Amino acid sequence: MKGDAALAVLRAYWRIDKPRHWLFPGSTPAEPLATASARSALRQAALDAGLTKPCTPHTLRHSFATHLLDAGVDLVVLQALLGHLSIRTTSLYTHLSVQRIHQVVSPLEWLPTIPPPASAELEPRVLMAAMHTTMIRANMHRERDASGSGCSVDLAHQ
Repeated sequence: MKGDAALAVLRAYWRIDKPRHWLFPGSTPAEPLATASARSALRQAALDAGLTKPCTPHTLRHSFATHLLDAGVDLVVLQALLGHLSIRTTSLYTHLSVQRIHQVVSPLEWLPTIPPPASAELEPRVLMAAMHTTMIRANMHRERDASGSGCSVDLAHQ
């Protein structure tokens, strides 16, 4: 994962503090930073930033995953970045934002529209006939995808 900005900050920190054993040493240079100290620093940073909800390292991990998904990162790539063995774990772990859900376009929107009949109300059988006509006009044909099954609509050849 590319992280030029974070790497520049870490290099500047390294040049100033020159830690020997641990990148982030604890109360003594031979000990790592304590988990409680990291949580406390994060809590203080959240307060300083004006955040009102609790912020934990786990919250940062969820936010990281959500922002990457919103940016279009593939779920399998995200699985590797998070270190999950199962894609199911990654799927459960990540949270989709409402914005991303609203951007999904229904495949029905890709179908060509036909003018509605003269009557204002459509009976179910009239609606079904209109949908059938639309599907025929869309030159529906079967294609085998990578898994060996599937059906797609070729809207380019109308």
